[in-house]
Amino acid sequence: MRNITPSTPQPGRAGQPSPRQTATAARPNVVRIAVVVIALMIVFALGRMLFGHHENTYEKRAGAITTAIQNNDMSPVEKDFNAETRTRFSRLAVAHASDILTPLGKVKTVKETTPSDAPARTHFFDVAGERGSVRERMVLDPDGKVFSFDYKAVVPNTK
Repeated sequence: MRNITPSTPQPGRAGQPSPRQTATAARPNVVRIAVVVIALMIVFALGRMLFGHHENTYEKRAGAITTAIQNNDMSPVEKDFNAETRTRFSRLAVAHASDILTPLGKVKTVKETTPSDAPARTHFFDVAGERGSVRERMVLDPDGKVFSFDYKAVVPNTK
């Protein structure tokens, strides 16, 4: 005689995974998701580094000069100016410029906006501060030192 009653399924037999197989089968999904998330974070960070705005040398220099004028102390940036221009740093001239640029507030961004038809070694910047913005122009001598630095009056933020 033949036994026709079904046998009780054993774990790991007849298409049923054992508890150990179930735990290890779920793990690759978690690992796969973690790898995808990390890869996306890396791609995002690389995109920001490559395509985000980074201050160039001239923008850094213009920002440092603006901050020095606001602080009424040109000593941190004196070396950036040529000898002839340094002789024009009277206390009165720097104090007057400081009075004009101080309402700008702390400098947030400096963006170079030099047009393509600008004279050689002339750079234009839009400087945004906490309470306003200003347009600056910096002219360099052939040695790369600042020959002239001027600005238009501060425009207050309208917020």
